[in-house]
Amino acid sequence: AVDFDKPLVMTKKIAFGNMIALLSDDTFKRPEILSPYKMPLQYGESFDSEFLLRYRKDESFSKISKTEDYYTVEINNKEEKIPYALRGWIGIHASIDQKEAKQNDELFVKNRFYNPNKLRLYIRNKLAVEDFLGYIKNTQQGVNYIEGEISFDLLDDDRLDDITTSNRQDVDIHDPRVGLLIDIVKKLVTKLIGYRVHVTDEVSAENKRRKNIIETRAKKYARKAIQKDLSSLGLKETQTMDILNAVSNKFKGNEELAAKEIFKIFISHSKKDRRFSDFIYNLLKVKGAKEEDIFYTTYEVGGNSNLAENIKKNISEVNVMVLFLDSVNSIRSQYCMFEGGAFWATRSINDCVHIHFDTSWIPDYINDTKKYHVPFNEGRNITEKAFLLTEKKYNETIDVLNLLIDHLNSSVLHVSSKITKFQHVNFPPEIELRRRNERDGTNLSMTDFMDKDFVDCWKMYVVDGITDLRDDGSSRTKQDFIDDYNSLVTKM
Repeated sequence: AVDFDKPLVMTKKIAFGNMIALLSDDTFKRPEILSPYKMPLQYGESFDSEFLLRYRKDESFSKISKTEDYYTVEINNKEEKIPYALRGWIGIHASIDQKEAKQNDELFVKNRFYNPNKLRLYIRNKLAVEDFLGYIKNTQQGVNYIEGEISFDLLDDDRLDDITTSNRQDVDIHDPRVGLLIDIVKKLVTKLIGYRVHVTDEVSAENKRRKNIIETRAKKYARKAIQKDLSSLGLKETQTMDILNAVSNKFKGNEELAAKEIFKIFISHSKKDRRFSDFIYNLLKVKGAKEEDIFYTTYEVGGNSNLAENIKKNISEVNVMVLFLDSVNSIRSQYCMFEGGAFWATRSINDCVHIHFDTSWIPDYINDTKKYHVPFNEGRNITEKAFLLTEKKYNETIDVLNLLIDHLNSSVLHVSSKITKFQHVNFPPEIELRRRNERDGTNLSMTDFMDKDFVDCWKMYVVDGITDLRDDGSSRTKQDFIDDYNSLVTKM
């Protein structure tokens, strides 16, 4: 029986076992972490280990930055020195992918109730700022792997002014004490990101070493196979060796191996949704993707009588990642259902990602809630919100795009021409942006912090719909798209 008179006690558990490095104050009780963390390797299946094992760094704040000192202030016309100290901990995760992180620490959780990638600031033991990372303006790629909980006693001092803003949801960024805290935290976060960059460089080097081993083995195997075939033709040994050496200088293994080193993207979509699929396709091209990197049926149809065979071939290729743009249009499209079936029959569920208008349009047989699912819309019916570029939609979309770019950058086609990845943006609070505009006389909006190519492509293809045409060649307005879409929803 439940004793309702006895208060429930809740305990927060942090996934310290998934962290590459942990910095904390000297009074913090450090977790006992003995086992090394794991970093997944791209070329793991051909070797004994699929992971690179590393022991984590555990250091005090004071080793990195001066976190204890005196703050000079005038109180009642008298100069006073008030001691201050940063308390708590800040760490950086090895991975923020739920599946990978749980292999390091079962406590890792990321859902709508808890986001581990935030630096929480407490004042008087109450949460004052949900994510202080937004204040330090660090745009390095690794900043979204940071988690921490800190307090700064100087912000609590009764002799000084209240540090919080009028809505009690923030702290006054213009207060010198907040500026002091920002400077301290910046150094700690930069150090942590440096640790992670060092480890990811090691992972990259190990992947390169393993790739070279695989290529060398394949080349030796191919050389022996060719030599055997040439010998069976009755050629002299000197002739065989001359031909073999000439061929060896021009290939990187056999033809099948070369195909395995080409990584491609397949965009599964309905032509009726091309406002959104054209946005993705053209944005990837702007960023540096090649024509042969992407199989996109909207540009493949033409007079192609073998489209179904080409779809099956491109989905079943070794290194293809499929992006499903799921909607009521795709679930009513024979080609989209065929693409989903071909994927289900030939691919692993880990080889796909989803961008959807609603999760109800994702066929069950290709649905996996652990993979990237990015919603462009809320609910089964399309509204104007689907066309709005919000901060949340931007960051979630670039997470998927970066996943696709990482995949394409693994291809031999991009050895010397890497596709540019997007930077995750820590958007400023609305109040801070308003103050900045008032102070500087500017008119900045949240889109000014986003990648310009992204914003321009979104406006051109999604909002203006320059390629959204009916079968007779006439243009469809945004409202036409909404009406056509929702009329199909009512029939489902």
